[in-house]
Amino acid sequence: MGRGVDRQGKPTTDPHAILAGGALNTFGGYKGSLIALFVEILAGAITGGQFSFENDFTGFPGAQTPKAGQFLIVIDPNWGGSTNFEARLAHLCTQLLDAGQDRLPGARRFTNRAAAERSGIPIAQEKLQGLRMLAGAEP
Repeated sequence: MGRGVDRQGKPTTDPHAILAGGALNTFGGYKGSLIALFVEILAGAITGGQFSFENDFTGFPGAQTPKAGQFLIVIDPNWGGSTNFEARLAHLCTQLLDAGQDRLPGARRFTNRAAAERSGIPIAQEKLQGLRMLAGAEP
C-alpha cells in the first residue's frame, strides 16, 4: 500500500507523484482523516491560511511553505486544579509498558541523545575534515 495517491488516484510511494497533483494518505484510517480535517480547520480556516489543497509547493523548494497558517495551542498542565500531572503521566507510561508496549514514543531519541552526550557523535574522519574545511578551520 502506498503512502499517497498519484493524480489518477493510484497508490504510490513516489513523493514527486504525490506532489504533482496527488495526495497523501491520512494516518489511522477514518479516525486519522477526522484528525487531519480538524487540523485543516485550525491551521487553515481559523488562521486565514491556505488549505492544504490550495497550496502549490512547486515554487517553494526545501522546507519553505507557501502561505501556511499556524495555530498554536499552549497548555499549562498545572492550571485548573491539576496538581499531579507529572505523576499521572508517569502512571500512564508505566501502564503502557506493563501492557506490552515495547517502548514509548521518543524513547530511542532520548537514548541516542544520552549516548551522544557521553561519547560524542560518530562521524567518519573524511566527513569531519570536509566539515572543518567548510567552516574555515584547519583539517
